[in-house]
Amino acid sequence: MTSLPEKDQQGEVSVSENQKKLSEEWEPYIDKLVASNRTRDERVESIQELFQKCVIEEKLPVDIFFSIFSLAFERLEEKNTLASYVIDTLWLFDTEWIKNFHEGSHDKAEKRLVSIGKGLKEFLPEEWLLSRLDCKFLENINVVPNGDFLNRKIVRTNTSLLYRQKKFNLLREESEGFSHLMINFFDALTCLRNKSLNEDYLIVQVNKSIISTIGAFDLDPNKVLDLILLLFSENLLDSWRFFLSILRNSPWGPNKERKFWNQLPDREKETFLNNLSNANGIFNFDERFTNTKSIMSQVLGHNLQYMYKEDDENLESYFMMVALLIKYNFISIDNIWAHLSPSDEELGKELGKYKDKLDEQTFKAKGNALTMAAPLPDDEIEDGETMDGQKAEAVPEIKKAKPSQKLGLLKSLLSIGDLSSSLLILGRYPFLLRAYPELSNLYHKLLHISISSIYANYSPLKLLPNDVRERLKQPKFIPEDSRLREITLRPPKEKNLVFSLDPFADRFNKTESEVFYYFENYDEDIPILRNLTEFYNIAIPWLRLSGLALCHDPVIVTKLCRIGQKCVDNSSESRTLWLDIIRSLLLPLITLIDVNTGLSYELFELLSKFDSSTRYALYGEWSSTSMKKFPELKLQNSITEKETKGILRRLTKTNVKQFGRLLAKVCHSNPCTVFSIALNQIETYDNLVEVVVDSARFITALDFDALTFIILSSFSNEFKKRLKSDGTSIAHWLQGLASFCGRVFRRYSSLDCTSIVEYVIKQFKVNQMFDLVILKELLSQMTGLQPWTNLSDNQIQGAAGGPVLRQLSLSLIYENPDVVRKSSMRLFNTLQKNGLATQLLVLLSQKYSTCIYDVTDENSHLKLISSLQDECSDVLYLLMEFLNMVCSPKSYYKLIPSFEQLIQDFHIQPQVAFYLSRYKNLDHSLTGSNTEDAMDIDYENTSSPNTASNPVWSIDNSVITELLPKQIWDYFSPNFYLTFWKLSLYDVFVPLERYEFERSRAFDQIRQTDAANTFYSRHRHDRQKIMQLSNSLQNELKEHINSLESVRKVLQGDCVKWFIPNGVFPNGTRLEHARFNCARYLWTLCIAPRLKMSPHDALYCAKFVKLLHSLGTPNFSTMSFLEILFNSQLPSFIFSMTQREADNFGRFLYEVLYDITSWYRDKILYERECLANGALPGFRLYWSDEQNDPDLSAVLPYNKFVLLFSKWHKYLTSYFESCLLSTEYMHIYNSVIILEKILPCFPLIIESGSALKRAAERLKDEEKREDLKVLALGYFAKLSKKQPEWVSFNSFSGTVRPSNSEKLQRPQQLSVAATSAVDSKTASISEEQAKIDKQKVALNPSAPEFVPDSTPSDAVASETDNKNLVENKAVEKRVEARSSANERKQEERRRKTTPEGNRRALRTRTPTNEDIQRSDSKLREDQSRDRTPQSRSFTNENNDNLRSVSRHTRREPQQAQNLNARREHESQKSDRWRQNGNVNRNPRVSNNNSTNVSRERSSEANHRTSNDNKRDEVTEGKDKNKRQDISGESNSRQNNAISRAGRSNGSNRGNDSRDADGRRSTHYASNKRPRSSDSQSPSNLREEDERENSRRRARQDDRRDRDSRQQRDRPRDRTSRSAREEKRRKIQ
Repeated sequence: MTSLPEKDQQGEVSVSENQKKLSEEWEPYIDKLVASNRTRDERVESIQELFQKCVIEEKLPVDIFFSIFSLAFERLEEKNTLASYVIDTLWLFDTEWIKNFHEGSHDKAEKRLVSIGKGLKEFLPEEWLLSRLDCKFLENINVVPNGDFLNRKIVRTNTSLLYRQKKFNLLREESEGFSHLMINFFDALTCLRNKSLNEDYLIVQVNKSIISTIGAFDLDPNKVLDLILLLFSENLLDSWRFFLSILRNSPWGPNKERKFWNQLPDREKETFLNNLSNANGIFNFDERFTNTKSIMSQVLGHNLQYMYKEDDENLESYFMMVALLIKYNFISIDNIWAHLSPSDEELGKELGKYKDKLDEQTFKAKGNALTMAAPLPDDEIEDGETMDGQKAEAVPEIKKAKPSQKLGLLKSLLSIGDLSSSLLILGRYPFLLRAYPELSNLYHKLLHISISSIYANYSPLKLLPNDVRERLKQPKFIPEDSRLREITLRPPKEKNLVFSLDPFADRFNKTESEVFYYFENYDEDIPILRNLTEFYNIAIPWLRLSGLALCHDPVIVTKLCRIGQKCVDNSSESRTLWLDIIRSLLLPLITLIDVNTGLSYELFELLSKFDSSTRYALYGEWSSTSMKKFPELKLQNSITEKETKGILRRLTKTNVKQFGRLLAKVCHSNPCTVFSIALNQIETYDNLVEVVVDSARFITALDFDALTFIILSSFSNEFKKRLKSDGTSIAHWLQGLASFCGRVFRRYSSLDCTSIVEYVIKQFKVNQMFDLVILKELLSQMTGLQPWTNLSDNQIQGAAGGPVLRQLSLSLIYENPDVVRKSSMRLFNTLQKNGLATQLLVLLSQKYSTCIYDVTDENSHLKLISSLQDECSDVLYLLMEFLNMVCSPKSYYKLIPSFEQLIQDFHIQPQVAFYLSRYKNLDHSLTGSNTEDAMDIDYENTSSPNTASNPVWSIDNSVITELLPKQIWDYFSPNFYLTFWKLSLYDVFVPLERYEFERSRAFDQIRQTDAANTFYSRHRHDRQKIMQLSNSLQNELKEHINSLESVRKVLQGDCVKWFIPNGVFPNGTRLEHARFNCARYLWTLCIAPRLKMSPHDALYCAKFVKLLHSLGTPNFSTMSFLEILFNSQLPSFIFSMTQREADNFGRFLYEVLYDITSWYRDKILYERECLANGALPGFRLYWSDEQNDPDLSAVLPYNKFVLLFSKWHKYLTSYFESCLLSTEYMHIYNSVIILEKILPCFPLIIESGSALKRAAERLKDEEKREDLKVLALGYFAKLSKKQPEWVSFNSFSGTVRPSNSEKLQRPQQLSVAATSAVDSKTASISEEQAKIDKQKVALNPSAPEFVPDSTPSDAVASETDNKNLVENKAVEKRVEARSSANERKQEERRRKTTPEGNRRALRTRTPTNEDIQRSDSKLREDQSRDRTPQSRSFTNENNDNLRSVSRHTRREPQQAQNLNARREHESQKSDRWRQNGNVNRNPRVSNNNSTNVSRERSSEANHRTSNDNKRDEVTEGKDKNKRQDISGESNSRQNNAISRAGRSNGSNRGNDSRDADGRRSTHYASNKRPRSSDSQSPSNLREEDERENSRRRARQDDRRDRDSRQQRDRPRDRTSRSAREEKRRKIQ
């Protein structure tokens, strides 16, 4: 073995060293390399094994490796063969083995291979190394200095060697070659379409044909590629897969195959989604563009530029081809983007052009009077010539802009589902989706697929069963032939697929199914989102990228709303995220979307997850900021405004259905704008309220919610003044808007009034009381209630009764409860659910006392303050009435705080606190409570059975004593104070006349029902309904009477403890003027505060004062109270009242004056009701220790009462005259209102009337304020009509006997005292009249004038007065004896000529049980004789009810005599009628017509009564009828019996009987005043009866003639008798 030479000193291993290191282990490898008998493969295998052990396995050291190969090269003669094998092995390890080796050892192996290459290069030829090894490896082993340079050099060399040849680029240069190429393609396409050959085989053959054709004909490869791409674009629809496969296997194929989403493993999908989430779903445009070049992109770019210059518009298929090449990774988007036109700068200007276009459209959409007008006639004539004859300039033709190739590419990318490449472009130009709807539709189509998995969890289809969902996916069956009557359904025929370039080709239903050519693969590369986190991080940014362009796809907006409905929870992050989505996307989108009610409801379902304040904040931003921020919204807002104004301009009541739909259609997309315009017009024209409310029935829940926001915005507008320019009344816009608010909230249950009520409450808290009108309209409209303004006396009296009578009486101002039941319950639930009822009660109660102080100085007009106080009172009443209507007592008492809390915590005035606590007792049936609950008074010794049911009245005595100063309780007890405030009008008054009137009207309705030709079932139903009403009234009257009797019984026993006896304390201390101060405190602390609250309270105060008087309340001076009422404080009191309070005070004053005037006009009545033989202390002159001392010398005699009453008239005249002549607004206004109320009772004296008439005349002539002038004019006219009834002061005061013409006409029907105590003492007043006359004291001419107001009543009976009375006793006896004798003679004479004596006897006598039974039988006989046969059954059915009423009353023996006397009088009157020939003069009228005659008589009487009542209202010159209070047990029962007896005559079976003059006179203890001026002589009676009989006979003759004519003109029935019978049976 020969040795190798040693190496130099550069680190080379010497031969000797190599020989030393070699061992026997490696010697066989040398033999394998050197042995000549070994084949090529065995040598190569041995070389690779050594390389693997050294480089990869590291088992063979490098130095030993060098020794082996150095020895092999030495021993082998053919060194080139071994060198070739070694070079191939180096290339193999460099390119393949090391790259596929484990990553951790890759660097070490590469280093070992480089060191091996450096060591072996000495044995290898350099040419072989340069030609066969990689350039980079050559650089590493130091063969060449720069590997990249060598690589470029090789490429250029290869290019010059291989491709540098003669090529043909033009078709005409080598037409045969290009023709051969195209024929090959056409043949292949034909085979592909015919499916004659396998597609894969065709692809291989076409590729071979391409290469061979290029080589055979020296064709330019770039031109060949161009031809292939051209063929690709033209045959894209059905051969796109074929061409992609050809290009993929060609030299122009992609460097790397792209994996789509459905081909990625789950791990790579998660990685891709994480990258998208980090990038917010959008790729960066600049980062992805590398500006690399490729031959295919250059060919495509060259063609696209040429097409852009030549304006070639048929580029859709070419862009589709380019998009496919980009998607399948043949080219990248950055390769082709630079070749597309226009440039990026010009594309960026598209946004500005788009905004300018929208601004121009917005300007045109607004319109004005000039632009909307027609052109003027002289502007232009035919042929474009002007009036001057000159030719008009031609409008230059606008050059059409070239289509953008970049937009075409983007559209194609979106069409084939290349979302990644599309996001690169959209990330840089997001406005393209807004400007071009076709792009946004394609983009949204991809988003539908991406969120489909998430939406499936929230879709409504998920709630359906699986089988139903499967059936929905199946195609619908269609009829075989629709022309046939019997339709047979069949499944639809399969249509032939026709491919199209339109991505939405499947939208059209054509005979052939046209589909997008790429429909099977367009979703293969769209990422599918799997959870909400990915939805929030990826889908939401994608949706924001589209922005307002989402309006073109309402389906995806609906999906977004449904996902939000389920995902919004209580977490702050979720709510904040969805609030931002709603604010920035959903609400602006709804404006741009066409009418879509389903989307509107879905959006409102999402919005309802948030509270009202949040929603209204969103609406506010939507209607203001968003409308100005986006030009699209600005344009749509202008269009909506124009359409809304046009619709409202044509909207009327007759076309509300048609234009209401149009208005709702406009409103669906932009409700805030529509309602803002509508409310602005309503504020100006209130006649639009009804039509706008009616047209709102077509709008959605979202529109209703927006309407509430717009209403609140209008109410809270600080720039609108809430008062008119004069500052005396609420502005017109506020009234109209409040009216609309109440009506629309009542009409539609979708509206929630919580926000309106909360707004009003907040306004109250900041002392903004002008918004009371909002709450008033809301309560009145939704509950059907109205304030008690301008009510008649009958309505107020009826409202004092039970629930049935109350409802009937207030039916004119209250709506039917059934109609407003739903709206009332909605309002109550709203107030109760949100705790607003208690807040409103407390706030209104506080503002009732403080609202007049909350007005600023600039709005301090007295008229305004007055109306504000009245509004507050009305709203409080409406709220209380509403709660009384819908609440049970238990729930009501839970709503209001306790009395202690109202007073102490909320600082509410006592009268208001009592009003809240007392109100639940006003109506008993609505709550189902018993009428005995009306008086829940807990006295020391008397307890009501239902006191515990009213927790409000469980008031501690200490709380009552703290309400008033301590010295007040020295005059009356807290028990009296509490009793006064706890009682209501229901407890002290029975409107008996109203009960009887309503029952009479029920009887009349029954008679009208019987006479009407209606079906039997309906007739029966109507009768039963009316009978039920009549029975309810009757039962209610019994309950009311029982309640009144129980109350009086309790009060009769407790009134002894109310006032301090004689003003003396147990310690001997005496109070000065105790009774006078008691009356004064009663007025200031009880009567005056309460009478101002309502008409009911005013009537209650008058009845309560009379009740105190009639009960004979110890130590109560009625005279002192009246003296306080008519003293000099009256003008100040009038000035301090509002208009409504003045009206209430007028009612109170009229009741008081009416009673006093009745006493003045009838001395007997005065002595019975005021003196009662000294039993009543109300008119005592001096007081003794004996409370029941009947000494008549201690009471005020009648003649002094006349003087006192005259002085009161004088005082009232001076007070009211000073008020009328005052310049103060409230003085004049309130005084006129009060004077009109008391006009029947004041003035009665010529001097007083003249003074008031002069003041009124001066006021109407000189007053500049129109409202006061109108009031004065009305009062002056009424006062002038009363002037003939006035008398002089001397005649009125009794100082001079009046002449015959000046005599005051006394009422023919007098009232009955309302107390049982007085009845027991005055049963035989006529027998004791002489005794009373003897006890009267004569007047002393020398005595000083009696002035009650100068000193208290207690001081009247001073020692001086007593002495004067004793001295003049004899003179008085003589004067009064003479006057009483004359009066008795006149009374006896009047009794002989009129039946008044009999009627008066009836009132003082009580019938026995037998008389009542006879009265009932007589009543039944008269009713059966007068009524029709159909009504007899009703009479029989109601006999038991009438008998029950009769049994309910107390039967006294004396009433029987009254009934007998009345019957005798009526029989005598009937005899006179027969003698005069007034009854049934015509012999042709048979007895069978008696029923009709009686019915006509009754209706004529009713008609005449109504005419009389109207005449009374017009003239107002006659006194109204006297009223009687049901004040005592015996009187109430006695009057009931008398009323039954009055009905027994049959002339008027309803409620009343006729007096001697033919007028209806009711004999009940009621409030109807008889007309004192009517004559009641028998001659007048006969004349009126004759006129009535003549009219009745004329009507009978007319009816008889009409019946005979009808009988004569009727065609005769000529059919046989049997046929008529058969016909009759069929009809039956």
